[in-house]
Amino acid sequence: MEEKMLEQKCLVNGKLLKKKSYQAKVGDYIDLVQEKTDSQNRVQRVRILDILDDKTKSGKNRIVFRLWKKAFLVDAP
Repeated sequence: MEEKMLEQKCLVNGKLLKKKSYQAKVGDYIDLVQEKTDSQNRVQRVRILDILDDKTKSGKNRIVFRLWKKAFLVDAP
């Protein structure tokens, strides 16, 4: 994920992610850009459905998300 962010290939709600420290919220769409053109990007999308109160063994929050299996085109930011 960090590599995609540094390569400017990570979008949150259609906007380019500029900070690693962004805290995702319920309802956010996170797009990983697989291919860029001048006007569109082919993306793999994840939507945050819920952030649970219980933690993993390492102390990180558990999330429930929906993953789109097939990449699709969206307008470039």
